[in-house]
Amino acid sequence: MSRDAMPPPEPNVWRAQYMRCISFPDQPQHAVTQNWWHELTGADRESRVEKKREIEEEGTVEGVALSLSIDLLRVQWTVAPRLTAENVPDGYPVLGPFLQWRDWFRNLMQRWFPLSPPVRRLAFAGVLLQPVTTRDEGYERLDRYLRWLDIDPQTSDLLYRINRRVPSRTGIPDLRINRLMTWSVGRFKFLLQTQLLGEAGQPEAGQVERTERHACVLELDINTVPEPRDRILPPERLPAVFDELLELGTEIAARGDQRP
Repeated sequence: MSRDAMPPPEPNVWRAQYMRCISFPDQPQHAVTQNWWHELTGADRESRVEKKREIEEEGTVEGVALSLSIDLLRVQWTVAPRLTAENVPDGYPVLGPFLQWRDWFRNLMQRWFPLSPPVRRLAFAGVLLQPVTTRDEGYERLDRYLRWLDIDPQTSDLLYRINRRVPSRTGIPDLRINRLMTWSVGRFKFLLQTQLLGEAGQPEAGQVERTERHACVLELDINTVPEPRDRILPPERLPAVFDELLELGTEIAARGDQRP
């Protein structure tokens, strides 16, 4: 961060593009009979795809897309915007304000942990966007988050990735957490179709407009360290561990890259 850079803005400026809870079970779960989707949401899934040693279930919950992916190593819950041919956003495809959807996702996963098999590791991952007007403004904004760098507004193609490991505050002996973060400025291109009305008020063919927008991008991968390899996380502590992962991600979004 340049010496004259302003502090970062409040974390509510970030928009969540997607969020994910990843657990690494003690035993593979792809062949285990389960009904987690219905038990968690109270609804029926809209699709289920079974491949060799992999299951993908998807559906809509409260207007957003929720997916469950199970393979040999992981169980993943992902929440993302629901995109359809009739529901194409005219801007960035996001869930909405990060803090709001973080709490929504936390509450959802807290209901799943009692159903979870024993796990060795737990992770929270997601992508956050902060819209800006131009690329230069994006790099000026990143300069407020990355205090160990001096970013010139004319910078281009910056990709800053770092892991800052910290001890867990949950009280689990020797548990450490990776705080992996990746910062960049993204350029997003959109095709917008304007609809014209004829003399009778009926829709006619419209005009397609091309536009591009920029955003600061923060990719988060906050996860428990896989050491020792025979560790099983205490089942009753999974909610507390996931809470800590979310809070560490929120601290990064609020304060930027901070040394422990």
